[in-house]
Amino acid sequence: AHVAKILKRHFKEKGFKNLPNVYRLGSDEFIILLDTSVKEAVEKLKELRRYFEITPFLMPDKTMPISFAAAVMEVEDLNVHPCDILWIVE
Repeated sequence: AHVAKILKRHFKEKGFKNLPNVYRLGSDEFIILLDTSVKEAVEKLKELRRYFEITPFLMPDKTMPISFAAAVMEVEDLNVHPCDILWIVE
């Protein structure tokens, strides 16, 4: 839940009108659905990666760096249900 909050806050601070839908796939995998261009999504993900590089994950007894990998997929058919997108990605 903590990482999902960070993701939502990051995109909100970056001026997205509609907050992204953030879904957790696995213990450390998330999907973020954005209503934006591929170019803008890539730029925002680069900013997010930089954020995670300089901001360690604070735990009660230590700090832990967060590794970050991202991919962008463009959906041309806007009638595709988000659940179908999640199924394709997973």
